[in-house]
Amino acid sequence: MDSGNQPSPQPNNRLIVRSADPSEAPVLTDIAFRSKAVWGYDDHFMEQCRDELTIRPDPNAEPFYLAMGAQRVGEVPSGSIPGRMLPLLQYLL
Repeated sequence: MDSGNQPSPQPNNRLIVRSADPSEAPVLTDIAFRSKAVWGYDDHFMEQCRDELTIRPDPNAEPFYLAMGAQRVGEVPSGSIPGRMLPLLQYLL
Protein backbone atom coordinates (compact mmCIF):
# COMPACT_ATOMS: atom_id res chain seq x y z
CA MET A 1 0.00 0.00 0.00
CA ASP A 2 1.30 3.46 -0.88
CA SER A 3 1.58 5.39 2.37
CA GLY A 4 1.85 8.66 0.39
CA ASN A 5 -1.91 8.57 -0.15
CA GLN A 6 -2.79 8.16 3.50
CA PRO A 7 -3.58 11.28 5.51
CA SER A 8 -1.08 11.91 8.25
CA PRO A 9 -2.43 11.96 11.79
CA GLN A 10 -3.40 15.45 12.81
CA PRO A 11 -2.36 16.85 16.17
CA ASN A 12 -5.05 17.92 18.57
CA ASN A 13 -5.44 21.58 17.63
CA ARG A 14 -7.79 22.50 20.47
CA LEU A 15 -6.99 25.82 22.03
CA ILE A 16 -8.17 26.51 25.53
CA VAL A 17 -8.28 30.15 26.59
CA ARG A 18 -8.72 30.92 30.25
CA SER A 19 -8.56 34.00 32.39
CA ALA A 20 -5.22 34.70 33.93
CA ASP A 21 -4.87 34.50 37.67
CA PRO A 22 -3.59 37.74 39.25
CA SER A 23 -0.66 35.76 40.66
CA GLU A 24 0.44 35.07 37.06
CA ALA A 25 1.05 38.76 36.31
CA PRO A 26 4.85 38.50 36.71
CA VAL A 27 5.03 35.56 34.28
CA LEU A 28 2.79 37.34 31.77
CA THR A 29 4.89 40.49 32.10
CA ASP A 30 8.01 38.45 31.36
CA ILE A 31 6.35 36.98 28.25
CA ALA A 32 5.30 40.45 27.05
CA PHE A 33 8.79 41.85 27.68
CA ARG A 34 10.59 39.00 25.90
CA SER A 35 8.10 39.16 23.01
CA LYS A 36 8.93 42.82 22.47
CA ALA A 37 12.68 42.20 22.83
CA VAL A 38 12.68 39.55 20.10
CA TRP A 39 12.48 42.38 17.54
CA GLY A 40 16.01 43.47 18.42
CA TYR A 41 15.36 46.62 20.45
CA ASP A 42 18.34 47.77 22.51
CA ASP A 43 18.43 47.48 26.30
CA HIS A 44 17.82 51.21 26.83
CA PHE A 45 14.64 51.15 24.73
CA MET A 46 13.40 47.98 26.44
CA GLU A 47 13.85 49.54 29.87
CA GLN A 48 11.83 52.55 28.70
CA CYS A 49 9.03 50.14 27.71
CA ARG A 50 9.09 48.11 30.92
CA ASP A 51 6.31 50.02 32.69
CA GLU A 52 3.87 49.86 29.80
CA LEU A 53 4.59 46.15 29.28
CA THR A 54 3.98 45.33 32.94
CA ILE A 55 0.78 43.35 33.43
CA ARG A 56 -1.30 44.58 36.34
CA PRO A 57 -4.61 43.13 37.42
CA ASP A 58 -7.24 45.84 37.07
CA PRO A 59 -10.58 45.09 38.70
CA ASN A 60 -11.81 48.46 37.38
CA ALA A 61 -11.49 47.25 33.77
CA GLU A 62 -14.79 45.37 33.91
CA PRO A 63 -16.80 48.04 32.00
CA PHE A 64 -14.31 47.92 29.13
CA TYR A 65 -14.49 44.15 28.80
CA LEU A 66 -18.28 44.16 29.07
CA ALA A 67 -18.40 46.73 26.26
CA MET A 68 -16.17 44.42 24.19
CA GLY A 69 -18.67 41.57 24.53
CA ALA A 70 -17.61 39.76 27.69
CA GLN A 71 -20.23 38.61 30.15
CA ARG A 72 -19.97 38.63 33.92
CA VAL A 73 -20.35 35.05 35.14
CA GLY A 74 -19.40 35.44 38.79
CA GLU A 75 -16.74 36.61 41.21
CA VAL A 76 -13.45 35.21 42.46
CA PRO A 77 -11.44 36.12 45.54
CA SER A 78 -8.45 38.39 44.97
CA GLY A 79 -5.13 36.60 45.21
CA SER A 80 -3.46 39.65 46.67
CA ILE A 81 -6.05 41.41 48.86
CA PRO A 82 -7.82 39.18 51.40
CA GLY A 83 -11.59 39.71 51.40
CA ARG A 84 -11.64 41.48 48.04
CA MET A 85 -13.72 39.95 45.26
CA LEU A 86 -12.89 40.40 41.58
CA PRO A 87 -15.31 40.05 38.68
CA LEU A 88 -15.13 36.82 36.71
CA LEU A 89 -15.76 37.55 33.04
CA GLN A 90 -16.25 35.19 30.13
CA TYR A 91 -15.67 36.01 26.50
CA LEU A 92 -16.93 33.44 24.01
CA LEU A 93 -14.78 33.01 20.92
